[in-house]
Amino acid sequence: MSAAAFDTIPQVDISPLFGRLSAARDVVDRAIDRACREIGFLVVTGLPDEALLSPERRASLLRLFSIPPDAQRRLWRRKFAPEARTLYRGYFPLQKGVAAYKEGIDLGPDPAPAKRHPLIEENPWPTEDDLPGWRADVLAYRKAMEGVGTALLQSLARALGLAEDHFAQAFDQGNGTLRLLHYPPRSAESYIGLDRPYRDHQGARYPIMTREHSDSGCLTLLAQLDQPGLQAENGAGQWIDVPCLPDSLAINLGDLMERWSAGRYRATRHRVLALQGGSRYSLPFFFEPAVDAVIEPLPGTGSVAYPAVVYGDYLIEKVKAFPEFSDFLA
Repeated sequence: MSAAAFDTIPQVDISPLFGRLSAARDVVDRAIDRACREIGFLVVTGLPDEALLSPERRASLLRLFSIPPDAQRRLWRRKFAPEARTLYRGYFPLQKGVAAYKEGIDLGPDPAPAKRHPLIEENPWPTEDDLPGWRADVLAYRKAMEGVGTALLQSLARALGLAEDHFAQAFDQGNGTLRLLHYPPRSAESYIGLDRPYRDHQGARYPIMTREHSDSGCLTLLAQLDQPGLQAENGAGQWIDVPCLPDSLAINLGDLMERWSAGRYRATRHRVLALQGGSRYSLPFFFEPAVDAVIEPLPGTGSVAYPAVVYGDYLIEKVKAFPEFSDFLA
């Protein structure tokens, strides 16, 4: 199936990835490889228990958005609070006049990797008085996402004919980001200055929540929290709904993986529309290598179209395109 033809997003039960070598695992490897080559998106089920979001676990993580404003401000990064110590990690409040009307927090590894780089910072954490147990809950979920991301990369390595641990060295002291997001209903005032705030889809018009873009990094693992609205663009310019299934993750590849695979795998543009009323919450985990990892086309590709890049330098230029980082290192 060509990229221009896809009209559905594949759904893959990846439970065999967490067991012993088997014929079932080989089938899953081929399904993941095909989805990444032809579409760049898939929805995975069969997750380990530690990666599932029970109603209680979800509610615990989303407590962040209910703490008092003064406690929340202590988590802001310097773009929004001059007294803040962090530039890259931390909270970003709602911004009017931008397409992505959202608030949230970006959290890196804890502790941060022992390297000096603008993208490496210690996370600002709420106090235990403000959010008892929240830090531990976040770190447990992050560890689970790293486990799923590692299993997916091992699957891709096998499909590419590489050693299963081929990507492991690049992810030693990786600097991935767990992001907690809240998109509240938009007020009329929030649209002032915004170009094209709506999109037409299947005969109806919807507010845009996140504009069309491709991700910057390697793998994105997204918990949609049972709220549809995520769409992927096929080769014909049509927007295809990404299924929102219980106990699943939407997986997509970023520009880095397209570069790393010399174009074998796709970084597909996607967007989020407000298909339903009310607030939207989501939990993306951006599985990223170390800031000093050198990314060059994989062995056997023979590609010269993708020059080698140092991941941290590459990502700094990418993140500046997003409103919450528009003045990063300006």
